[in-house]
Amino acid sequence: MSTFPFDRLATYVAKSQDTLHCPLLHASGSGTLSDPLRLAMLLRHTDMADEVDPETAYAQTTQLLADLDNRLSAMMMHIITPLRLDAIEQLKRIIQEVNPAALKTGTYYSAAIAVLAAERLAVVGIGSSKAWVWHGGVLRTAMEATILPIPGHPEQPGILTAALGLGFAPEKIMSHAISLDLHEMVVIAMQAELPHEAAWISTNRMENITSPYILLSQIESRLSSKPPLITVIGIE
Repeated sequence: MSTFPFDRLATYVAKSQDTLHCPLLHASGSGTLSDPLRLAMLLRHTDMADEVDPETAYAQTTQLLADLDNRLSAMMMHIITPLRLDAIEQLKRIIQEVNPAALKTGTYYSAAIAVLAAERLAVVGIGSSKAWVWHGGVLRTAMEATILPIPGHPEQPGILTAALGLGFAPEKIMSHAISLDLHEMVVIAMQAELPHEAAWISTNRMENITSPYILLSQIESRLSSKPPLITVIGIE
């Protein structure tokens, strides 16, 4: 787990020995109007047909993440704060622009990118990327993953219906935009299904969940197996 300036962001990234995938994340910026927070999350998926060695897979995923991050930084130069109404479309365009490079690697990825400027948050994702809003002790789904659940096996990650790279479909890029209230937070995770009801956190502790770090700790402590990537974003 790691935290960032102003307590606006807390993250969990699985270690290489925890997963067969390549989960990577990069974040920069403080989340203010003058210095928006930029977040890029990428998860490389593997199957039996993938013959790339781990070192190459990691290098390819790192390069794609850098491409996403560079395009996010370039986008910030053209955004007039507060966050423009067309930020979602710009983020979707970044995913589309990176896809040819992802396709050349011969595999598929889950991806999510987000921008936070003051209280305004915009996030887009594809693949197993999913987002929830934490408000009043309840997590509600804000952005669905592009997956089909496996009947009778809710604990399984499901079947991707679209992804970055192989299986890309621009119309299936999912999105969510929100103006965050104080202590309202957004959770973004890959290959995860989180509990929605407040019952999973004892009532006498709910009022103490006032930061991304605390909420992430609560989520981690109640999952039987950790997803490859989890991010919690909030405001001061």
